[in-house]
Amino acid sequence: MKPADDDIRTATDDEIETMERRGELHYDPKAPGFAVPEDFWDEARPVIRRDRATVRLELDPDVLAWFKDQGPGYKARMNEALRAWMNASKTGSER
Repeated sequence: MKPADDDIRTATDDEIETMERRGELHYDPKAPGFAVPEDFWDEARPVIRRDRATVRLELDPDVLAWFKDQGPGYKARMNEALRAWMNASKTGSER
């Protein structure tokens, strides 16, 4: 089982500066913010699955920043948000 914060690693100042020069840091201080209701995640249930597919996904910087700002486990929350959208989009025969 993979802990939620496995995608977080430490880096020295030099490594961070190198990542910044290579364009690997994508923080936008001007990204719009909005209030999230306190009960927003109450119904979300992270699921640890061993049959996951690894993909390269391009996201708008503000979307990624928002998920990361929610704390460790942002990738699991992104998956749960996509799963909730998928389930809500299914017709009765697909469920």
